[in-house]
Amino acid sequence: MLNDADLKILYPTLMAKPLPTDVDGARSPIQPASLDLSIGEIHVPGAKPGELGAVETPQTEAFSLSPGHTVVVTTLEELSIPPTHGAIGFPPTTISNNGILMTNPGHVDPGFKGRLTFTVINMGRQPFELRPGARIVTILFFRLDRRPDKDYEERRTSSGPTPMPEPVTRGRMDRLAPDMLDVDRRVKAITDDAESKTRRLAIWVPLALALVVGAGTIIAPIVSNLLSQNADLQRRVSVLEDRKNQEEIQKRLDQLEQQVSTSSPPPAPGAPSGTR
Repeated sequence: MLNDADLKILYPTLMAKPLPTDVDGARSPIQPASLDLSIGEIHVPGAKPGELGAVETPQTEAFSLSPGHTVVVTTLEELSIPPTHGAIGFPPTTISNNGILMTNPGHVDPGFKGRLTFTVINMGRQPFELRPGARIVTILFFRLDRRPDKDYEERRTSSGPTPMPEPVTRGRMDRLAPDMLDVDRRVKAITDDAESKTRRLAIWVPLALALVVGAGTIIAPIVSNLLSQNADLQRRVSVLEDRKNQEEIQKRLDQLEQQVSTSSPPPAPGAPSGTR
């Protein structure tokens, strides 16, 4: 893998321009063992011809990428990789830490010439601003053990001159959904459901309260009357039980008197049968 010293030597060939003035600074595209590329054009899936973000009229100013939404980014820089080197691209940490997913950094073949393109999806919860000129991908370069039999350019032109493929085509954009995670539809569905429930509650709650109040007005006298009748029945039962208890006591007293009278001893012979 190439380090910064190697990249400084290779840079004029890779980029077709001289080294940056701040080649060893923090903002230099050449890092200790990588090369940073920046945002050039932004293409928005679903944009109609003539609209900003369409294939023919890409977005070249700051663009706010909503959660779940997708764009295709083309690098500002054009690469010209020698047939003796290959490369692999990764999203920088400052990008991925914000929930930004790049679906196709991948590798770059020896002999490739042109701009790189990436499909970018916001997987985070907050919008993310894409600014032309801001860093979008980090490229690692490798020196091959030996040159390939046919590099990228040679394979394209082996059967005759072949024009460079367009980095972004209408067919590619038509295959992508603007809202890759379907966030907009799901949010709308949740909102519509909440509104529907609110409307139903606004109708049924007052109606239910009216029914309860009306039922209370009708039922209250009935319940009061039933309670009064119940109390009266309890009083009558209490009186009947008292009478039953009194009759039972009287019956037992009569039985006791009868037993006493039958068990008294007869008078002794010669004893007066009565008194004067």
